[in-house]
Amino acid sequence: MQLIRLVGVFAVFGVALAGSRAEAQFESRSNASVCLNQANWVYQMADGLTNLTGATSTTVCPFVDDIGVAGGASGFLRFSPPPTIRNINFLNVHGNKVGSSGLVTVSACVKAFGSNSFTCGLSANTATAGQYALAVDRSAWRTFFGDFAYLQVTLTANSSISGWWVST
Repeated sequence: MQLIRLVGVFAVFGVALAGSRAEAQFESRSNASVCLNQANWVYQMADGLTNLTGATSTTVCPFVDDIGVAGGASGFLRFSPPPTIRNINFLNVHGNKVGSSGLVTVSACVKAFGSNSFTCGLSANTATAGQYALAVDRSAWRTFFGDFAYLQVTLTANSSISGWWVST
């Protein structure tokens, strides 16, 4: 009987400790397959979404941060606590820039609910050929967190976006 009580005390104590932990840090990697495929853009497993238009062109990549289940984990991402765009502290976009001319540019934007307006934060860009990792400004996401978040990506010809990494 004493052993059962002792096990019960440890079980309750363990549950209390688990419930009192600080919120877990959220990290997520997403690939560019969710980006809107424009004419003459191709998703390639090795490079991600590649601009094959022969000129600089822009696409958008939706960012899913919905809760999905009231008070619970996201129905899509299944994280608890669910990520929200206002809580993201780090956003890095990865890809490959081909050639030395032009810029690869990325902005974190929101499409306003109930209107045709949108807002973007400051753009991050690179002119350097090769693999890139751009730290993107999230001010629009933090200010307009109730709206629809997306990345706006402008790529030079034959350049690609592989995906992005976020963390709270």
